[in-house]
Amino acid sequence: MDFLAPLSFLVYQEATKKKLRGVNKFRSSVDCALLLLLGFLTVCVLFFAYFYAKGAWEDFVFYFWTYNNEYFIPARPLLKTILMVPMWFLQVSTPMNLGVWVLTGLMIMFLNSAGSRENEENFRVNVRPYLVIWSVTSFLATIVAGRNYYHYTIQLLPPWCLLSGLTFKTLFEFLTTIQSAPQGWLRKISLPALLTFLVLLVVIPALALTCQMAKIVRDVSRTQPTELIEWITSHSQENEKIFVWGFSPHLYTLANRTPASRYPYYHFQSGFICWVRENRIVPGTMEILLKELHLNRPRIIVDQFAGITHNSYYEMPMRDFPDLWNFVCENYVFREQFNEGGVWQLREAIQRKGEAKSRGRD
Repeated sequence: MDFLAPLSFLVYQEATKKKLRGVNKFRSSVDCALLLLLGFLTVCVLFFAYFYAKGAWEDFVFYFWTYNNEYFIPARPLLKTILMVPMWFLQVSTPMNLGVWVLTGLMIMFLNSAGSRENEENFRVNVRPYLVIWSVTSFLATIVAGRNYYHYTIQLLPPWCLLSGLTFKTLFEFLTTIQSAPQGWLRKISLPALLTFLVLLVVIPALALTCQMAKIVRDVSRTQPTELIEWITSHSQENEKIFVWGFSPHLYTLANRTPASRYPYYHFQSGFICWVRENRIVPGTMEILLKELHLNRPRIIVDQFAGITHNSYYEMPMRDFPDLWNFVCENYVFREQFNEGGVWQLREAIQRKGEAKSRGRD
């Protein structure tokens, strides 16, 4: 989608016979498109080469392409995804109503007022269509995977903020034209109307978003798994691995412990897919997980759903999976139950600790 925006813009230029100043350096828009394609492929090749060099090419292809196309996307009906687009648009629009609208608009207004008429005309003819195309392709990129997470909308910030700035510039020019007109009712209501627009579309949403973010930060600070993290850090060393079953990979970071498996969450083994009440287990992933657990022997295992009696479709504790549960029961001892899940400790580690205490008493 990032490459589609400039490519579509070049097609637009050819169709309208309008040339961007930088494109005139090339013999044709085709030459420019080929150069853009070369730059795009260079970045992609370097990106792919990193995973290949690390020996993770097969996993990368699986997570990036296979899982999305064979498991995640088919689990969400196309019609349902299309019907969700308006809601996603409203959702991703909310955080865009920030002060950056005004700052970007003022910046564009300043740059245009400082330029010549020729630069202003070039800006109007070329930049505005490109920003519109860029905004559309960025939005399509955020919804194509069917995940309406806020961090997916980061790529919307540049084009949407710049386009918002152009909106404010247009309003400012319109207001200036009206204010210079003879006395009339339109002139009297123009300034109050613009101020009302700014308050409704910028100030109020910005304040609402600020309050919402403050509440999220406050709630997160209150719900931090402090006791669980303290237990993990006090019963394991930094160079020892742990394993978390569920959808809480942040525990690895908070505890400063390395995962014992390539799977940071349980989606592939359990078949859980967000917002879909249909399990899609990936064949072979449970065997890979057990192989890695046997090899790495995590010092601690956390089951996010231990003690839960299936209150929701995604709550699937380890005991629901016989092979995994047998491995845990044979090699681990249940130690404690926290709000964030139950904790098992490696039986060998407990035995070694007990032997060390016995030698100490002797």
